[in-house]
Amino acid sequence: MDISFLTALNQEKADENDLHNIVKISDRQTRAFALIAYGNDAMNRGDFTVAIDAFLHAGNCSEYGSAAYLKARRKIAKLFDVLNRPDRGIAYVKEVEDYYSSHVDTESYQLIDRSHNLCLYCDLELKIGNLSKAEELMWLIDKLRPNEKNSMHIIATKIRYFENFNDYDRQKEFLTLYLNKVRSKMEGTTKIQLANAMCTFLLIHGHIEEGKALLALLKDVVLTSNENNYEILYLNNQILLDSILDDKEQRVQDILKFHDLMEQEIIKRIHISYRDVEFRIEADQLRASREKMYQENQRLIWQAKTDALTGLPNRRALSEHMERFLKMAREEQKNIGFEFIDIDYFKQLNDTYGHQKGDEALQALATCLNKISSDRIFVSRYGGDEFCVIYYDMKAEEILSVVENIKKQIEDLKFLNINSKVSDYLSVSQGVFLTTPQEDTRIWELMHRADQVLYRVKKETRGNYLMEEKQCKRYE
Repeated sequence: MDISFLTALNQEKADENDLHNIVKISDRQTRAFALIAYGNDAMNRGDFTVAIDAFLHAGNCSEYGSAAYLKARRKIAKLFDVLNRPDRGIAYVKEVEDYYSSHVDTESYQLIDRSHNLCLYCDLELKIGNLSKAEELMWLIDKLRPNEKNSMHIIATKIRYFENFNDYDRQKEFLTLYLNKVRSKMEGTTKIQLANAMCTFLLIHGHIEEGKALLALLKDVVLTSNENNYEILYLNNQILLDSILDDKEQRVQDILKFHDLMEQEIIKRIHISYRDVEFRIEADQLRASREKMYQENQRLIWQAKTDALTGLPNRRALSEHMERFLKMAREEQKNIGFEFIDIDYFKQLNDTYGHQKGDEALQALATCLNKISSDRIFVSRYGGDEFCVIYYDMKAEEILSVVENIKKQIEDLKFLNINSKVSDYLSVSQGVFLTTPQEDTRIWELMHRADQVLYRVKKETRGNYLMEEKQCKRYE
């Protein structure tokens, strides 16, 4: 490996933060690596325009296929990943992998660089849902570096990979390995960034305990680093955890800290923009960048609360809304109703027509439920072929009218299910429990009561509905 550029780079270290001096470096490879370092710093600050300019310039001043060229292309792909445009990033990691695969080299540093590129490639394919390609890339990673237990890149990619393939036992194995490695050693820009990104992934995908554990491990490292950027990333995850745990008091404190740090960053960036006038990073561009990141974060949170097949809110969203509706109903002494809806003989439908047809039945029911959704009616998928509806501040006759409407909509679909014992078409059983909650009424009571009503319907008269209305007293 030619390391002459490292010596030259050290000589130019005093000038690395000054782009005007970087572009004057005569050695092209040294200049390229200095530009990549400059682009990394800009990306860490959120200055994506500066970062892309630096990475493109680094690639243009490098020889095709050189270490600097390949690293610059991978950095562009990583930037698109940060900006949540995996489709754009794939072209760059594919170019790098195509070069490596056609130029066999056993140098250890190239093997590491290639595996890092493959990890990013695999992550991007997972994000666009191309699981077959991701599987092919993971096979190649394992082939190049079998039984790898030291690379944080590979471990992190395998955690995300097994999440997509629903292999939670393997995922748990690598989660444990990842947390142990963080416990043993957590230093350096790359590792802190990787750990923060992993923490976001864990929280968004419902691995709350693991996310909390990783945040706890990051806390001391981040807070003693005296780096605002690391603390901002840490607080962003802490605010997300506060929201998931519904810890409003802690969330307010963390948001105040977050905004205080952002104000400090704004001041620092203004000074940088004056020094690096060539890039003219204006305050409104910085605000727009932060807003874009915030909106994307909100989109990911929304995605985590939405059922992928039906588009309805999922069980996590149901819990949040149920808590809110129940709290309002207790305080205002309003009615609250909870309904379980179950497709009749759904297994027979799947066995007769196949699982694709079963999915279509679930989507058809979801479409019907979506039509009744309002500010007083919340619909969601509970799991399998079960759906839930929350009714707030509605009289019994109003709720029954909606329940009958759901039943009629399903009947009007004429969705074949010839092996059902109810009819030749798709039908549902519906159980509703309605109450004015007391101070000690809990969510699980309402759900349990509604489930009991549904059980009676399924036992006595499938394809119909039943509503029970009474005071809900806490079980001893």
